[in-house]
Amino acid sequence: MGFYKKTRFVVFLLFPALLLFFCPCLVMGASGGGSLVGFVYAADRTTPIPGAVLKLRNVESGKVVESGPADEDGILSMSDVTPGLYVAGITSEEKDFNFEHLIGIRSGVTGKVAFALVEKKAEDRKEEKAVQDEDDDDDKGGGILGFFTSPLGLALLGAATVGTAVAIVTAEETPPPASPFR
Repeated sequence: MGFYKKTRFVVFLLFPALLLFFCPCLVMGASGGGSLVGFVYAADRTTPIPGAVLKLRNVESGKVVESGPADEDGILSMSDVTPGLYVAGITSEEKDFNFEHLIGIRSGVTGKVAFALVEKKAEDRKEEKAVQDEDDDDDKGGGILGFFTSPLGLALLGAATVGTAVAIVTAEETPPPASPFR
């Protein structure tokens, strides 16, 4: 098999396979939403909080989706949620609570979560505010994830993959020197 045939093999078979491996969003698409089932507890982590409402804000689009109120056992559910990363918040009769962890929703998958509504101490909030102010200064460019999901980022990933594959094939095809003096 000559160099041309191997290069053509790499470009037409290996490149799409690598692209789909590194960008599964191209395969999955937005064919349906995911589901989320959760429990809401008080600060003691055992007493259910009926009537609490879960709010999810999509990190990328900023769109907010809400669950129905939790039942008497503190169970709430959401269905047909657009896949993506979300920041969670819970509204109860007492107070609103925001959580700093991200929740990932996948298409066709039901996620399970449990929330304990615990208030932060004043010194924890001060430290968090200082860290958030530092992060706000750094996040003016949209972040690394935003770049690699943009068309330019996907093109860069594709070009890097093809360049690496061609370099590997070229390195394997280079014959050793035929000189008797080397």
